[in-house]
This record gives sequence, C-alpha cells and structure tokens, in this order.
Amino acid sequence: MATTYTIKTTRNNAVVKIVGGGSTTIPLVNLALDDQVFDSGNASVAISRILYSLSSSATVVRGANTTIALAPGNYNLHFASAGAATDSDLEKDITITTTGDVNTVIVVLNKQSGYIDPDFQNMSSWELLDENN
Repeated sequence: MATTYTIKTTRNNAVVKIVGGGSTTIPLVNLALDDQVFDSGNASVAISRILYSLSSSATVVRGANTTIALAPGNYNLHFASAGAATDSDLEKDITITTTGDVNTVIVVLNKQSGYIDPDFQNMSSWELLDENN
C-alpha cells in the first residue's frame, strides 16, 4: 500500500508525495488550508508538475479518465514551464496507482478555484496578528 505525505500546502498550491505501491487518492478537499472554505461545486486543481522514480509503470486518473501514464524510471515532468498543465477533469480527485514497491511520486498541484480565503480586509488587527502567528 502506498503512503501519502502532504509536503506543502499554500493558498494557491500543494505538493503531495506518494511512496510505495498501490492506489492512492488525493481528495481535493484535503488541499484546503484550515482557514479556507472548500467549494466543491467550483473546485479546480491542475497538475503542474510530477517528479517520480518508479520501478514499474504508474497511472494518474481523474474521474474515469487516465490523464497521465508514467513509464518506469526517474523523470521530472514540468507541465507549467511548457506553458500548460493537465486540464482534464480538473474538478475530480486525483488517484495515482503504482505497481511494485520501490516508487516515489511527487505531485505539484495548482489550486485554480474553489478554495475561498477569509476576507482579511474585514478582520480586526488582532485577528490578523493572530492569523500570522
């Protein structure tokens, strides 16, 4: 079974690491910060980069569609630097399936919509101070 680690989550991005073999789902709701409201009806998350080291093939599935097939080896697929990111089924959770046990997949995600930040302009200075600590 693969183990999932959330390396980083910001207001606009998230980085998730999957280690091992098996199938792992990254629910879009899990990418929200504690103070963000998740709007499932408007959620849109693009995969902007995948770094991986695989002993055998893997797939990235969103909804019922395989959006990316990964070959064995060590690769760094940087979709955003090519001027594009995966844009199919952006509103669907991300399922990564690997075979074999010696696998590491790091997925860099761009939260495009559906993550509502608090209205910082209407917060008191004490609330803002507490927010930053």
